[in-house]
Amino acid sequence: MSLKESSFNSAQRFVRSILPYLDNTGSPAHSVVELEKFLKDNFPEAKKLNRYEKWSLVKGGTYYLYDHNATMMAFHVGKGYNVENKGIVIAAGHTDSPALKLEYKSENVAHAFNQPGVLEERLIRIEKPIIVVPNLSVHLQTSEERQVLKLNKEKHLRGVVATEAVHNLHSNGSHPVLGFIAKELGVKVEDIVDMDLCMFDITKSSLSGLYEEFLSSARLDNLASCFSVLGGFVDFVKSNGWLLPLITYLKTDYSNYITCVIFYNYEEMGSLMASGANSDITIEWIKKIFNSMDSSFEENKDRAMVLNVDMSHAVHPNHSERHSDTHQPHFHEGLVMKRNINGRYATELRAAAVVIETAREAGIPIQDFRVPNDSPCGSTVGPFLSSRLCVPVVDVGIPQLAMHSIREICSTVDMWHLKEVVRVSGSVC
Repeated sequence: MSLKESSFNSAQRFVRSILPYLDNTGSPAHSVVELEKFLKDNFPEAKKLNRYEKWSLVKGGTYYLYDHNATMMAFHVGKGYNVENKGIVIAAGHTDSPALKLEYKSENVAHAFNQPGVLEERLIRIEKPIIVVPNLSVHLQTSEERQVLKLNKEKHLRGVVATEAVHNLHSNGSHPVLGFIAKELGVKVEDIVDMDLCMFDITKSSLSGLYEEFLSSARLDNLASCFSVLGGFVDFVKSNGWLLPLITYLKTDYSNYITCVIFYNYEEMGSLMASGANSDITIEWIKKIFNSMDSSFEENKDRAMVLNVDMSHAVHPNHSERHSDTHQPHFHEGLVMKRNINGRYATELRAAAVVIETAREAGIPIQDFRVPNDSPCGSTVGPFLSSRLCVPVVDVGIPQLAMHSIREICSTVDMWHLKEVVRVSGSVC
């Protein structure tokens, strides 16, 4: 595939613009905070809603909300939305990434229950190298152990923060980590009731490669998708997009429907929690939108579809045999459409046709991905949304290398491809 210099330069500018947001993530909660900042920085008119209050929406308005479990939704109500001409299109992703978490044994729960109403939730991000998880040197491993890395999750993933001797010089008898966190928060150790802390590498994200064509960062699965989708959503709201293929399918135009992006927590652990994709949160929020517009989700299903965006696997230059000979996604060659005959991906014919046609009209290439029949297949939130919403769904992604590593790599051009497809199709692709 020939790559235009203008496309490459546009991709570079877009990806550079999201680096500061990526660098301030580290947990799903921080990811939502940065996604909110990105939205407000690029579209200040977006209005924040409260999940537990009645919504008063207006045509042409752009809104967003999130819950404390780090699931976020932003949506735009078309100026021409009415009972006769309506529809909804949704782009989805997830905010969580695999991470080690700090184990905590609460000793202050009774104290908390003795003082109801004084509990306060605080978000903290410590950008200091305070924890390291050292691997066992190869010199201390047997020849068999050197061949295959085997880690006991209970014993071998414990972090080191200090030696007891030096800790005793600096502490007043408090737990080393709790004392440090309390100091960062400006509270006493006994004030901490419970916590949920992710460990993360503090190395900054960067463009890499001889020509800086790659984005190298932690948590690209799936924040590269989230920021690209949100960037496309913002551009769409500003410009109203270009929706010829979408109009053909939905039998409407951009001003008559609701465009929505949803970023879920808990995808990496099965989406089963209260605000995961396999919960009632999607239906709850969508129903609140339609109730405010004197309509219902059921009345909009015939003009509804979902684009689920999650990272995909590029052909590894050193392990190309792990891909099917006929389905090998490469960098810079467009979005990857995911299919699986066992339903691990939710792509179905009608939605796939819309994506392919929309991308073609936008000049964005599409690649196909199917795992070999003798290989296991991952999954994503697409199948959950398909079964819960009962609308057409297509699973797509950006090809990347080293998925779930502490440092992942993807193409800057493919992130721009995703943003542009979302822009021209009003969050559907």
